[in-house]
Amino acid sequence: MIKVVDSVKTYSDAILKNVGVTLKKLDDSSLGPVVNCILSTNRIFVVGRGRSGLIAKSFVYRLLDLGIKGFVVGESITPSTSKNDCLIAISGSGETTLTLNAARLAKQAGALIISITSYPNSPLGKLSDFLVKVGGRRRGSPEDPDYLARQITGAHEPFDTSGTVFEASAMILMEAIVLELNEKINRR
Repeated sequence: MIKVVDSVKTYSDAILKNVGVTLKKLDDSSLGPVVNCILSTNRIFVVGRGRSGLIAKSFVYRLLDLGIKGFVVGESITPSTSKNDCLIAISGSGETTLTLNAARLAKQAGALIISITSYPNSPLGKLSDFLVKVGGRRRGSPEDPDYLARQITGAHEPFDTSGTVFEASAMILMEAIVLELNEKINRR
């Protein structure tokens, strides 16, 4: 039994170390424009699938706590996007079908696109007005790079920490953005 606990602690330590390394590599120059974009647009829409989707939902709840109008794409009460709105798309691969389609449609409606991804040259990255590169995510299976396809077919990703590092880093990043937003709002 002790070996199980020791291995869990070993995994936890490895994840924390990798998240720390990943967050230190964030490009500071990409973060200010993201915060300013959120503060200067009418409404914030957030999209992601799988664990990235959970991070998106959590972020919207934190925005609402700040009095910022936020919506999760795909919920029944989510309005349509329009000019002067912003869509934040979270996708480690930058290729997740639903996330990419939401970003394309929001862009067509005139919304600004902020991407949180490990791959700036991905289709999502190229579509973005603002991009924050969060390392950690490795490309999925070439046959099924999409979350929904993997979920339906049962072709789950390998159990390693690459996805975990991206998601944990993205969650911490989003919480740090909330804290910065709170500070800027309170200075007004």
